[in-house]
Amino acid sequence: MMTVKLMRCRLDQNEGLWDNQTAKECPFFNMPAKKNKSDKPLEGKALIKEVCRRIRVARSYWDAHNNRACRGEREKAIKLYETLDKMQREQVPQVLRVWLRYRSEKYFGKSGK
Repeated sequence: MMTVKLMRCRLDQNEGLWDNQTAKECPFFNMPAKKNKSDKPLEGKALIKEVCRRIRVARSYWDAHNNRACRGEREKAIKLYETLDKMQREQVPQVLRVWLRYRSEKYFGKSGK
């Protein structure tokens, strides 16, 4: 029953028969609004979390042999990492710091400076 209703909704939408009545009958097409991105720069724990996330993403690209994507993510991570002060840098796990600075420099060269 649900698949028939879904197919009918899609046909109505494709044929231009989409109106408010059809939208009420087909709740699957009511998507939530996208989140707005903030323009202010990250600070504190959010910045540290983003640095760690970027390094992990770069490492996953590295493991998948996707060097171009890895290089881009690594450069973004280094730019963010260089904005951290000494105390914040110590909060980044050592495994991630080592990969960012030494292991990947062997293949990609020094970047950021």
